[in-house]
Amino acid sequence: MNIIYPPLVQQMHEMLKKQGIDKPIDQLYKEMVSLDMITQTGEPTNLSIEEGLVKNYQQKHNRLIDFKKEYPIFMSYPKEEFTQQVGVWYVSQKILGDVAVKMDNGQFEYDEIQQVSVYMSYRNYDNPHNSIAETKGCYHPWYTKYDDSEFQLLNGKVAIPLSVIKDMLYRAEIGELDLDVEKLEQMAKSMEETE
Repeated sequence: MNIIYPPLVQQMHEMLKKQGIDKPIDQLYKEMVSLDMITQTGEPTNLSIEEGLVKNYQQKHNRLIDFKKEYPIFMSYPKEEFTQQVGVWYVSQKILGDVAVKMDNGQFEYDEIQQVSVYMSYRNYDNPHNSIAETKGCYHPWYTKYDDSEFQLLNGKVAIPLSVIKDMLYRAEIGELDLDVEKLEQMAKSMEETE
């Protein structure tokens, strides 16, 4: 089993290797947690930020070019494949698909894998329905054209209204969106039945 360690652990491991210290990454992770530098999930602790051991790093970039400089793996994609939501840049579903294929085919170098890992670790792709900005960012370009007021929050989760689903279906049918039309039709039909 190939364990992927949090970005802060991987960065520390690389830094130590450059200094000639070859410590096993699993041991380094345990030490960083025991020294209260990071949490078990790899986030910096308040203590490590206050002591200056770890910088509280936010994934906010004012300009797309700044984002691309930090993630050169995305440099070749055109600007319409990106969206900025509440100061955070997100890549499109098309880019995510390209990245997944390249990962599966082993086409990435170590530094490119690190870029993808860091990018994903600062975005909530596992559960992007906690805020409208996250939902719109993670599913770009599906929902980004719609005004935030068109979405609803139900039980703390973003609900996509039927009107948006129907418009997305139309956009998919005319080739504006690359989506599974059949799946969207089923979703719209089930939503109509519950109204």
